[in-house]
Amino acid sequence: MPDSDALAQLRRKFPHIPFIGFHKEGISYSRPFSEDAVKPSVDGLRTTTPSSSELCKCSRCGKAAKLKDDWKLHKESCKMAKSRQLLYRAASIIKGLLYIHQENTFTWAYFKKIERHERYCVVFLDEEKSETRKNLIVPFSTVVDATSNQQEQEAILMHNSCNDAVAIFGPYLVEILKGNLLSLEEITVIPKDLRIEILVSQKYLGIAPGVRKDGWHHTILRVTLTNNEQFAVDLTGAQYGHYQECLPWQDYVTTRVEEIIQIGAYGAAKQMLAEVAEERGNPTKWAHSLNLSFSKELRLSLEIWNRHGENFDTLLASPEVQYQPKKKRMLGLVKGLMEYSREESVKQGSWCRK
Repeated sequence: MPDSDALAQLRRKFPHIPFIGFHKEGISYSRPFSEDAVKPSVDGLRTTTPSSSELCKCSRCGKAAKLKDDWKLHKESCKMAKSRQLLYRAASIIKGLLYIHQENTFTWAYFKKIERHERYCVVFLDEEKSETRKNLIVPFSTVVDATSNQQEQEAILMHNSCNDAVAIFGPYLVEILKGNLLSLEEITVIPKDLRIEILVSQKYLGIAPGVRKDGWHHTILRVTLTNNEQFAVDLTGAQYGHYQECLPWQDYVTTRVEEIIQIGAYGAAKQMLAEVAEERGNPTKWAHSLNLSFSKELRLSLEIWNRHGENFDTLLASPEVQYQPKKKRMLGLVKGLMEYSREESVKQGSWCRK
């Protein structure tokens, strides 16, 4: 049905706007036909060019897909990819927070030197300085001064800390993943392919040795997303020379696990940490109390970050070019606040050695 002169002029003047013309014989409808035209986003789609109106661009990932043929398949795979990205980013951020926490709650001893013998990292302690120290907290600079190797520093930082990491930082993973999380489990494994092992006298650590007859026992988290994909989140793998904090579950089992010892419900490590912190006569009580105290300081530091107009949702949804600088600023702010809290607690004698 031909348009009226007025309607035809409108369509020529505004080619990107669809017009409906009413006639005695029926209704005519015009679609946008300009090369610059872009259809409104619908269910995550927007057309890229009018010359290929069936070719649409996904607003989630930016990839093109044919509307009729490929979109249903792409939509599902895209959601899965975005869920994976969310998990990998969350694990990376949480590990960064864990490292800050560990640096500010370092209680081993003062180091004299570190020697590397193949995979073994042998720590020699400054026994005199360690015995006479007045505070339980030791500046992490004692490790940095003993070795400039970042991998060795991380291995020492994460040594024997897997249960505390799961207990304190598991809740952050639950909080960040929200509707993308189907289940979270605590898995105890015997790790394999150890690329680094820390050897140090247990006398000054205040913790029980982690070696058993059947090998090291190591606790990690198994994440099941709502799409039923499973991943291992290993925040403290650096103590064995494993630095990737998140892997597909089967890949993790194949490359890093000698044996699965136990599959438990999420929350067991947190309950154990709280019980030990209250248990009289337990030599590890003060260390766990320190961890719990500074975990509260960490939460307060993140609340201050929130007051600057930031939160995990906006950070994790940021494009890569923005995500990395934002993540760096957030970790820098938290680190500064945690260091201030540690210095103030030491001045006030909160963790004096008795």
